[in-house]
Amino acid sequence: MKILVIGDSHSKYFNITPELRDCVPNTRGLSIKVIPLSGATITGFGRRRSSLDSYGTLVSEIEEFSPDHICFAFGQVDIELGYYYRKVFKDDDVNYTDFIQDLIKNYINRTLDFVESHPKLSITFKGINLSTLTESRNKAINYTSRIISENISDPEQRKYASQKLKDLLASNIERNGAHLYFNQMLEKECENNNFGYFDVVKETSDLSTLAVNKYHIPSIDDHHLVDSLYIREIHIQKLVSSLVRKR
Repeated sequence: MKILVIGDSHSKYFNITPELRDCVPNTRGLSIKVIPLSGATITGFGRRRSSLDSYGTLVSEIEEFSPDHICFAFGQVDIELGYYYRKVFKDDDVNYTDFIQDLIKNYINRTLDFVESHPKLSITFKGINLSTLTESRNKAINYTSRIISENISDPEQRKYASQKLKDLLASNIERNGAHLYFNQMLEKECENNNFGYFDVVKETSDLSTLAVNKYHIPSIDDHHLVDSLYIREIHIQKLVSSLVRKR
């Protein structure tokens, strides 16, 4: 089974390392190629031309790798960072609900365009994770403001952005509620269009508190899950299961 995964940097966990092959025997029949595009967004994927050219990269990799299946793994950057970039630097008063509905519509429509030119490939989607930026509000503000301001050279503008984000940043419950809503909407559209769907929320989070379990949260200034054998194994297991179910 050959699977091509394309998404933002959170898709890196689909890579099968030599150690993972030794520890998880059922990975040995898999060939997974991962294209983790740091900072890639659904918005960019939906454009014919974008700075990262994620769509063009996808088409080129299909020609080179000849996969049986495609997994799309975008959305985390849009929800955690893109949303606040719009609110801080564009003075956009968009709410999570409208923002997510537009994202999903764009995501699915672009995929349907892709399917027209690649009808033999089976498609599955990975939903996004809950946020690891919930244990410390200061960390959430500092990390988010740093990333969304990375192309801003004026120190005063950066300072202004950080202060504005302090006033705008939603509560932990509201932010993770948006993540779950995104997944709910995406799963529904996948069902409607005969696409596969999976996420790793239950495997990484305590849903009674709507939070990622602490042992999956990095202690450094980062919003990715801790990179462990467990995290990689569940990503790959759920990916394969979604393709099997879809059949």
